[in-house]
Amino acid sequence: MTPPTTTVPTLPEPPRFARKMKLYAFQVIGFAAMFLFPVLALLGVFGRTTQSTMQSVDDVELTVTYSSRAHLHKHEMLNISVRNRSSDTLPIVTVALERAFLDNYTKLSFTPAPYEINGEAYEVMLLDIPPGGTQMITVSHEGRISGAHSGLITATVGSGSLSVPVDVFIFP
Repeated sequence: MTPPTTTVPTLPEPPRFARKMKLYAFQVIGFAAMFLFPVLALLGVFGRTTQSTMQSVDDVELTVTYSSRAHLHKHEMLNISVRNRSSDTLPIVTVALERAFLDNYTKLSFTPAPYEINGEAYEVMLLDIPPGGTQMITVSHEGRISGAHSGLITATVGSGSLSVPVDVFIFP
């Protein structure tokens, strides 16, 4: 007796079809962002930058140094210097920082302290700046609201004044 022969059926070949990768618009944007953001970060686009702006009128020079790109809840400094370029002592210089600008920050600390805080500005008084001398105001703060913020810092000497615009972008 011979063993029965078994035949194994052969499987049919799978059908041929073109393989296509289908991406939706939001997926393409997501892939681009995943590539773009690290490259921009490496190039320093999201980093902290310091800017210095100067304005002078007659014999007074106002210089403001600040972080033009900052991060939310990170400690930052705003430095204001007033220089007397005249040959006479400046008895009183009043520096006003717009309240609308500073309301975007928290943990404000002034050196020297403001003598008046009203609905429009924080006002700091500098006394007796000698000829060729410079006095500084330092404001320590942390960003409270992300986005673009701008304000004006104004120094008043006697009947004249000069202003420096300040533009900051706070990253979330």
